Amino acid sequence: MTLLAALLSPVFCLGLGRAAQAAEPAAADETANAATPEAILAHPDSVEPFAYAQLITWLWGQGRREQATFWFYVMQARTRPWAQADHDGEGDGAAALRASLNDQLGQVINGWVASDPAAWKRIVERALSYEAHLPLNPARPDGMTEPAWLALVAKERAEYASGAHTLFAGLDPAAVAAQRRKAGLYNGPLQSPGPALPEDWR
Repeated sequence: MTLLAALLSPVFCLGLGRAAQAAEPAAADETANAATPEAILAHPDSVEPFAYAQLITWLWGQGRREQATFWFYVMQARTRPWAQADHDGEGDGAAALRASLNDQLGQVINGWVASDPAAWKRIVERALSYEAHLPLNPARPDGMTEPAWLALVAKERAEYASGAHTLFAGLDPAAVAAQRRKAGLYNGPLQSPGPALPEDWR
């Protein structure tokens, strides 16, 4: 599997399946957390990154689709080192949870945002820039020293950003639109995006 395929699998994609047309992403029981969505927004480094799933679901349900999409990609980047630490991304803990959240949330979100590739790129770039400046939660995988964890975070963050850059550099909007038309999906400006991203989310 190529780096790009590994980075985006299974659902950082064009969202061509019928599931991409669902009204809302499903909530994930595994991400139940005492923090409210409002508390996570106020202090996103106070929770482990898998808890962002409940924030994403809540934002989407509030009609704040662009903001939900932003946090989906923050979660993608921030959970990547957790998954990699779990038996090199093949374990049944963090790696399996990340894949499950991708499947539940990503099909809807990617299917929606891919209608406008320019907006898709803008949101992803904002999310990755924000994530890179966001302090880490103090938690780390069991048995991993702090230096080893920080090195893994830096490595996985850089590889995710590089893969996203490669994806968008090679993305042909006309080809995306043609594939979506063939699948009966909408093309054009983001539908019902809700409030814009706050200025400090960058």
